[in-house]
Amino acid sequence: MSLQVSNIKKSFDRILAVDNISFEALPGSITGLIGPNGSGKTTTMNIVASIIAPDSGEVSLFEIKQSNNPERLKARIGYVPDEITIAYKLTGREFLKLNLRLFSAFDEQRRKLSYELCELFQLADRLDDFTDEYSHGMLKKLLLISAVSHTPRLLILDEPTNGLDPEMVMLFEAFVKEYVSRGNIVLLSTHHLEFAAKFCDKVILIQKGQIIAQGTPQELQIKTGRSSFEKAAFDIFNFNDKLEQLKKIFSHFPISNSVAQK
Repeated sequence: MSLQVSNIKKSFDRILAVDNISFEALPGSITGLIGPNGSGKTTTMNIVASIIAPDSGEVSLFEIKQSNNPERLKARIGYVPDEITIAYKLTGREFLKLNLRLFSAFDEQRRKLSYELCELFQLADRLDDFTDEYSHGMLKKLLLISAVSHTPRLLILDEPTNGLDPEMVMLFEAFVKEYVSRGNIVLLSTHHLEFAAKFCDKVILIQKGQIIAQGTPQELQIKTGRSSFEKAAFDIFNFNDKLEQLKKIFSHFPISNSVAQK
């Protein structure tokens, strides 16, 4: 009874974006996908969310197989993309109502949940404004609320803290912790290694469409013998080699007299 991703592959115009990726995410856990731009994180999440179909492989959530019933799987998933995709000709209230109706979840309990979350995230007084008047952070919060208002079992978050101020980031973290404490699953992507180290129960490092390491942040730290997960990730991604290369490149740059005298 978990999220299971088994040997998924996906190509675009002969470019292999996802290459035989497999992992499991357990109920009550937060799993983070980490990797450079173009590594395959978003494609992997789009496949799990049933937005795009894999060329091969299988995704199952609580024993519901994507290949057998993708619509049933979608009904149990909430998804917040990194890029803002929203109907701008609707008010915030209309957008939330539309989302609940699409999931056949327009009942009193879920309507109450969505509006209470709007109050929590300081959106309640802007619900009757059109969404094209919202800031990036407000849109991000609206998408997060709409993603959980139908009470999904899996929440997928692509760079979820982008555009949120520090207070909202702390509130978001508490929100996600409460969500998984109910036996739900969170799958997210992030570029912030410090955030992943403290927030994720499991991390999956992806490079060129393949998993190059996975485990808890502490396990990867111990495996590499590094003093922090950030340094461990640098080792695994061979980022330290790039830093050395950068130093060599800049060694050819002239140093101004004012700097040299310090």
